[in-house]
Amino acid sequence: MIKESTVQKFIDANLNVIGVSNKIPANGSWKRWQSEMQTPQDLKGDGLGIICGAISGHLEVLDIDLKYSLDKTLYSSLKQKINAVNSKLIDSLMIIRTPSGGYHWLYRCPDGTLTK
Repeated sequence: MIKESTVQKFIDANLNVIGVSNKIPANGSWKRWQSEMQTPQDLKGDGLGIICGAISGHLEVLDIDLKYSLDKTLYSSLKQKINAVNSKLIDSLMIIRTPSGGYHWLYRCPDGTLTK
């Protein structure tokens, strides 16, 4: 069971969440929640997934699956290339380690578009 206080923290941060069980939406389709905010009482499941896009303040996530890196240098190479372009960019991201050993890089594009 997901604590209502945990869900409320996400909602207070303008992040819409969906309950999941084994990475599968526990509330049926996630499509509905792209345009309708959840409440803590709506959630089912034993975990949370964040709904990206406009409903969550134009949140976007890069999913870096290191299990597919054949030479184990994917993450360090990616960080080096990004730092060469903008040394402050990675520090501005929320970075979450995934259960499989990869990373999720979370960021917002407030107007819904990337700029150079």
